[in-house]
Amino acid sequence: MSAHFTRGEQLYTINRYKDALQSFKKALAEDIYDVDTKFYIGLCYLQLNQTAQLKDIAKSIISEHPNTSEGFYLLAIYHYNEGDFKEAIHYINDAIALNPYNSNFYGYKSISLLSLKKFEQALDAANEGLAVNAKDVLCLNARTKALTKLKRSDEAYATLENTLYDNPEDYFTHANAGWTNLELGNYKKADIHFKEALQKDPNDDYARSGALESIKSKNIIYRYFLKYSFWMQNKSTKSQWIFIIGFYLAYRLLIKVSSEFGFNFLIPIFIILYLTFALGTWIMTPASNSILLFSSYSKYLLKKQDKIAALSFLGIILFGFVSLILHYVLNDFDTLFLSIALFCSLIPITTTVQNSTYPLKNSKFWYGISIVLLGFFNFIYPEDISILIPIVMFAVFTWFHTIIKDN
Repeated sequence: MSAHFTRGEQLYTINRYKDALQSFKKALAEDIYDVDTKFYIGLCYLQLNQTAQLKDIAKSIISEHPNTSEGFYLLAIYHYNEGDFKEAIHYINDAIALNPYNSNFYGYKSISLLSLKKFEQALDAANEGLAVNAKDVLCLNARTKALTKLKRSDEAYATLENTLYDNPEDYFTHANAGWTNLELGNYKKADIHFKEALQKDPNDDYARSGALESIKSKNIIYRYFLKYSFWMQNKSTKSQWIFIIGFYLAYRLLIKVSSEFGFNFLIPIFIILYLTFALGTWIMTPASNSILLFSSYSKYLLKKQDKIAALSFLGIILFGFVSLILHYVLNDFDTLFLSIALFCSLIPITTTVQNSTYPLKNSKFWYGISIVLLGFFNFIYPEDISILIPIVMFAVFTWFHTIIKDN
């Protein structure tokens, strides 16, 4: 074995991935077709978030060594990280067909199936991996998550306790324990595990986002929102649409009944409840993060895009209400129109900033900005028609965004 390869393994073990990559590249120069060296280079690219290079090295291994599992495994990981879970399962199945005795393959298959909400199949895949290696950390954590989603909480806790006993220093296991406890309503335990995970790896996004949710769950309103979010996440896309449409029809029926029986005072309450339900999932994250900006501890858990989204939320809300107050003071239509445009731009702008690494390159962000600009430069009359335009633009965005996200 090459001295450069041995040195690369040592550096990889102590998480010095950049240095390890250089050593592996030197080893590859000595044998350009060595599959083990290329595999480790792919793992280094994975750890360094160099996804394009990961894909290239995976395809290179497959083209040169089509009867080995390493290339298919790396390509499965690439597609998983890109959110293409069906392709990830396709390639991990190829890896399993070539090497059915690697338990980690089954772990990746399980977490990919979890992402597709195929919880029973995910549990089966995790169990298959544990049949190969009963101590596989990824399979154990995937099994815990699958059992949690299937509401088999006793089995989930038992698996979780065994995993923590065997891997007390593993940050991912503690992060997974945090999310499991969070979903099962054990917020204090969740907080302990997230803090433990972050002590072991301060840069882990999985633990960081969980710690934020744990802090927010101390607020009883957010706690119920979190329960609703977990409940909706566990539903299939079809079930989610049935529930959303059913809720809307119930809302329309209540409005009609209240109007016919003279209970008009209830109509604003129903409207507020409906808007809270319909829009809550969109704005809850930037809204709650805007509160955390003023917390001495939790603000350090917020990533740059979290902070920008939170500040965007505060700015739009502030100017929206200022414009609304000016409308009532001045009895001016333009300030009312600006206020409506600002509120209609809230979701397109904040959700794009929240979820996009480069929002300025995202068309959805500029769609929201166009709504704001429309509010400043209203040139459409009559007023009752012009005021509908930002509202229609907002409605189009929410429906289109949901369809794109679900597909």
